[in-house]
Amino acid sequence: MHPPILVVIELNLLFPLAVKIIPISDPIIFAFFWIAFGIGYLCYDLMHYSLHHIDTSNSKGGWFHKLQQYHNQHHFGG
Repeated sequence: MHPPILVVIELNLLFPLAVKIIPISDPIIFAFFWIAFGIGYLCYDLMHYSLHHIDTSNSKGGWFHKLQQYHNQHHFGG
């Protein structure tokens, strides 16, 4: 879990290594795959970051509050 700006930096730093591990010769498939991967990872990390840092104490019983409780149970048991 990282702040969103670190995700962008992380993706840029790891991209050259990832391209060597997952070689795709077709330029269109290459572009679509890596754009989709980057957007997907950014969405995942934004949600995970939000689950840890957004205060939902004013909306107890709301969908996001319940999701946050479930997520905390996943991490910390209980």
